[in-house]
Amino acid sequence: REELQEEIDTLSDEVEGLEETVSLKAEDLNAHREQRESLVETKKSVEERHGEMRSRVNLLEAHVDVLRLEDRLGELNESLETVQGHEEELEDVRKELAEIQISEEDIEALEAQKEERDRAEVELETAAAQVRLSAHEDVEVTEGEDTSTLQAGEESEHLVDEPTTFSVDGVLDMHVEPGGEGLADIRSRLEEAQQAYEQTLSEHGVDSLSEARTRQREKDDLTGQEERLESLIDQATPDGGREALEEEKREVSASLNAARENRDGQ
Repeated sequence: REELQEEIDTLSDEVEGLEETVSLKAEDLNAHREQRESLVETKKSVEERHGEMRSRVNLLEAHVDVLRLEDRLGELNESLETVQGHEEELEDVRKELAEIQISEEDIEALEAQKEERDRAEVELETAAAQVRLSAHEDVEVTEGEDTSTLQAGEESEHLVDEPTTFSVDGVLDMHVEPGGEGLADIRSRLEEAQQAYEQTLSEHGVDSLSEARTRQREKDDLTGQEERLESLIDQATPDGGREALEEEKREVSASLNAARENRDGQ
């Protein structure tokens, strides 16, 4: 009986120990359940926050795309405006160039014609008669159809290369007939040289050799402007010219519209 009582006591102690262990396990299980629920709620909160952040990031990326495309479209518009300005200026320069129908060869031809004319003039002056009139009182002098007044003490010199009549106050006529050798031939060569020179000037729309040289310098300057503008246009349109810029502008505009719709739909 005592042994049984001892065994009963021992078993009771074990039962109490087991009950205590069960109680502790139950407490641990409850704590684990509470921790698990907390972790689940935390995970859910994190997932919700992650979704919000992902949406925010997507919106920002969409907005960055819009800004990038807007910047590119602005660059294209600026380039096209620049090219258009250069092209309009180039068109004006080419119009001015088209109006200058003269070249270095034309200048050389004019110089040669002028030299020929000047030589004939010198020869004519050398062969022509020199007439000097001295007035002792005021008189009117008529040379051909031209009348002028010669005052007392004045002198006038006249180069006569063809038969000419001088009339003094209508009371004196003086006939002068040059007698230089080959005068008629010289005069003929002078007339031909003068006509050729004037015809060449007229063909190029100028009145003198100096004006022709000025126009040639203007042409050289315009040619330089033309080359400069062509270079600027090439620099502004490196890949395919203006048509390529127009095509890229259309593509960027379409992409920009799509990007705005994507951003606004976020």
